[in-house]
Amino acid sequence: MVTSASASTCAPYPIPLRIGNISLPNNQIARGVELSIGEPPQKAAFLPLWPLNNTLLYGTNGHCQAGVPNPGPWTDDGCTTFRGGAYDFLASKTRKQAVSDAFADDKNGDGFIGSPAYPEVTKISDGLRLTSNVTLEDFPLEIALNDWGSQAYLPMMGLGLGLDSTLLKTLKSSNRILSRSWGFFWGRSTPGLPASRQLDGSLVLGGYDRAKVSGQGFTQSLVAPGSVSQCPSQMVVTISDIVLNFSNGTNRSIFPSSSSSAMATCLTPSLPALIRLPLDPYFNNMMQLTKESIFRMDRSTGIYFWNMRYRADHVPYDGDLTISLQSGLSVRIPNEQLVLPHTEIDQTTGEVLVNTTGPDLVIDSLQAEEASKFAHLGWQFFSSAYLMVNQDANQFTLWKANPTALEDLVAVGTAAEEIRTWCAKDAQSSGGGGNQPETNGRGSGPNVSSSGSLSKGAIAGIAVSVLITCCVGTVLGVWLFKRRKSSGVEADVHPAEEKGQAVPADGLSNSVMYYQGKSELQGEDVHYQHLPNYGNEPGTTAKYELPG
Repeated sequence: MVTSASASTCAPYPIPLRIGNISLPNNQIARGVELSIGEPPQKAAFLPLWPLNNTLLYGTNGHCQAGVPNPGPWTDDGCTTFRGGAYDFLASKTRKQAVSDAFADDKNGDGFIGSPAYPEVTKISDGLRLTSNVTLEDFPLEIALNDWGSQAYLPMMGLGLGLDSTLLKTLKSSNRILSRSWGFFWGRSTPGLPASRQLDGSLVLGGYDRAKVSGQGFTQSLVAPGSVSQCPSQMVVTISDIVLNFSNGTNRSIFPSSSSSAMATCLTPSLPALIRLPLDPYFNNMMQLTKESIFRMDRSTGIYFWNMRYRADHVPYDGDLTISLQSGLSVRIPNEQLVLPHTEIDQTTGEVLVNTTGPDLVIDSLQAEEASKFAHLGWQFFSSAYLMVNQDANQFTLWKANPTALEDLVAVGTAAEEIRTWCAKDAQSSGGGGNQPETNGRGSGPNVSSSGSLSKGAIAGIAVSVLITCCVGTVLGVWLFKRRKSSGVEADVHPAEEKGQAVPADGLSNSVMYYQGKSELQGEDVHYQHLPNYGNEPGTTAKYELPG
């Protein structure tokens, strides 16, 4: 049961990591968790991975495989986007030789999508910058020496959130977080829509973001490690129904009428899909109700790898979809998060190409040798649902998401207690929490190194701030005297091009190319409820099916 801590209890302020479009060294973008490595900082986009415990990087040789996912080789620029960055350890002034016992055991890989083993690695240590206030010095990092067979399902740099996660253990042992807990919201990203329709997500370490949850939360236990081999995250839920919400107001279930049709499903927030769903009977029923056929659809070989893709001359489904869990939680997925413009990475330039004339239906239909595999809910589910995991309490909680840019962080303890009073030391710096309660938890002070001493950047910042304070009166007077009204600047608007021409997509910078063709589309307080414990496709050129 989740409880509130006493008023005298304080906690380190949770660490919010942004999920969004990250600028890469090839001047392109990738969507993921924003982190920086080394000095000077090298930005990269990460995805959380299970059962990975360490932090996995790709170097300047990203080991991208020719023909995966599309025909042809990769250039360095293309591979950098595919991997979410390219860490250059020779360019980092803070890179050091690794201490072998600082790493967790990662002998066993994902197994259900990737290889049974993670790639061979070179082990080093370097600074890992989580936020402007939190940097982990001499943090153990692994650089991949080969591709590990995950195709385009899990291609990016990996942030290990397994049960022995070096990141979570380091943060907890240094009193930067109260428990090995984290909250996850993918955000909303629909290529081609204006920036006002996009929304960053977040990964909150040491708690969750209460502003992004809605209604009652439903809590379950993590399953025992290895007890469900096809669910590396250990988060198993039961789907009781999936309903198509048609644009004319009618609702139709794709589940059979049998009351025993509930479907065990794994939560996999790094999977590029809404759901991996068995063809028979579920996806077949959806095809019939929407007047489509599996034989008239293709497979996506883009960012939403191996999801279904409509053909350009077909009319995509224009309604929503509601997923109901046995717990009582129901999550409605709006159409713009269900049917997305097809996006893929140019293997030469690294640009993200967007094509609306053959959109992706972000459902991976499981058929043939895959038909008996476990269903999985992927990152697109978490555009409308919010997840919080507490490894110390051995439980996870799901809410309906409240898609908002607002932030209201809550720390979570090892016994699942919630704390919103911040320790004084934590409120002033990125160091470990103190024992004096503080009402404002926003850390805005100087950076603190792992030892707790001021960093060189912080000392320089203090010196500069003193100088600025001495000069500010004079500068302000001159500025007020000379100030003139500045002229307005018009936004750079790209004109519509002829059908099939590539123009930059609004809100996604010049690194995203948008193929603009004729569109075929038609148009409180948080409560918890505890639950019992759980003990070759037609029309596509890709040949990279999942292992049997």
